[in-house]
Amino acid sequence: MVAGSRAEQVGVSSFDLTLNLQVLLVVRHLRGEEAGRREAGGAYDLLAGVRQALWHQDLGLDLTPFALVREEPLLTDGEFTVYAAHYSATAVQDR
Repeated sequence: MVAGSRAEQVGVSSFDLTLNLQVLLVVRHLRGEEAGRREAGGAYDLLAGVRQALWHQDLGLDLTPFALVREEPLLTDGEFTVYAAHYSATAVQDR
């Protein structure tokens, strides 16, 4: 999901646009919390897949490649683990 954006005027009719993208990963662990993070298909495996798909990619759009800002755990309980991966990209918009 797009977590936010901001524009900064850099010229009379040019703006730098910053896009912040947040990817939420939810893993349901049936073999324990540690297995839900570390085993194949677990949270760490999914985070690596998202990194491979987005990091330094522009997705064919007219913007700088996405840069990883941070990855963080949001929730770990008896059944689920939720991580967020935050990415940022910029573009120059001319009026």
